[in-house]
Amino acid sequence: MFSYAKKHFEVRGMGTTLVLAYLHRDDMHIAWAGDSRLYRLREGDLELVSHDHSLVQQMIDDGDISFVESLVHPDRNLVTKCLGGKSEVLVEPEFRSGKIQPGDRILLCSDGLNSMLADQQIADIMSAQQSLSDCTKALIDQANEFDGNDNITVLLIEIN
Repeated sequence: MFSYAKKHFEVRGMGTTLVLAYLHRDDMHIAWAGDSRLYRLREGDLELVSHDHSLVQQMIDDGDISFVESLVHPDRNLVTKCLGGKSEVLVEPEFRSGKIQPGDRILLCSDGLNSMLADQQIADIMSAQQSLSDCTKALIDQANEFDGNDNITVLLIEIN
């Protein structure tokens, strides 16, 4: 990626975000860098398991702006951690572990989804849809209805 960016000025400095999950028995181990997210839906309650590496999230954490202000902040798309970017420095992702149980739904998504839909909308769609494919389609369709001006990546897992 870096050698390509050195030769093509139009992509210099670009990076990508990452979220991944390793599920084994009743354990879930996740890693992420950037603002791609992992949610867990359990018994109708949606939990954001990852924590965005972004400028506005840092401002929220520091108490400088509110969550509502973050939704329209001009720098809401600036990530503080990513793969690639402006240097060849190895990025250390953040890690977290937790428990999973039958009936849990795990959602891995790019910010193209959660920047278009509020967490409650995501929870409502994930709770209402029976099949994973119907749920995935409904999430993407709803995000596209709300402008969908960014890539929308959705991976949905159901624990049996």
